[in-house]
Amino acid sequence: MFEDKSAKKTRWTRKPTLRAALIAIALVGMPALGYAVSTRSAEGQPAAAASTPSALPGPMPGAPSLHVIPAPVYSPKMLLPSDAALVNSWDIGKNRTARARITEYSGYVLMAGGAGNYTQMLQACTALAGAVKAANVLPAIPDTAMQKMYGRSLQTFAAAAAACETGITRQRNGVEGEVTQVNQAQISSALAQFHAGVEDLYIATGALRTPPKPAASN
Repeated sequence: MFEDKSAKKTRWTRKPTLRAALIAIALVGMPALGYAVSTRSAEGQPAAAASTPSALPGPMPGAPSLHVIPAPVYSPKMLLPSDAALVNSWDIGKNRTARARITEYSGYVLMAGGAGNYTQMLQACTALAGAVKAANVLPAIPDTAMQKMYGRSLQTFAAAAAACETGITRQRNGVEGEVTQVNQAQISSALAQFHAGVEDLYIATGALRTPPKPAASN
């Protein structure tokens, strides 16, 4: 365990983190890259001015518009629906909203974790856990292969979010105020799961070209 203080934060620079973050950018659109870049100062440390709401769900300030762009060359190959019209008829209403939120929050988890912004990562993990729970009670994608991969991504995200929520804790400190403590090994393992979840999500839903937009929070 170590303390994550504003003066010093651990940097995650493993290549898989960058790979998954770039896949997430392919899912949510290039504006997401601005969030990843803005979390660091010129010296490579997390920027002090990065703003995050105290609670999710709902788009974070400066959230990307969730349009879909062509997959980069390093992305895994997406599945194509056996019946495109039928699958597109599934991707409406609550199903579309759930997919959009999972796409958005998983991207924020990886970008915040990659930048060492653990408070923001914890918020995104909590939001993602709720989005996954909501998606699990909705109708399945009417395509066996796509649903199998989508279901696997949901299971992976659920496990990773649970590990994230227990691996990052915030405690009151009489001298320094609130201190965020991070179990580095647990969060490293969770990030590996998030990588896998993002890739599975892309494989399952990357062919759904209609731009998903989460509904406004009440």
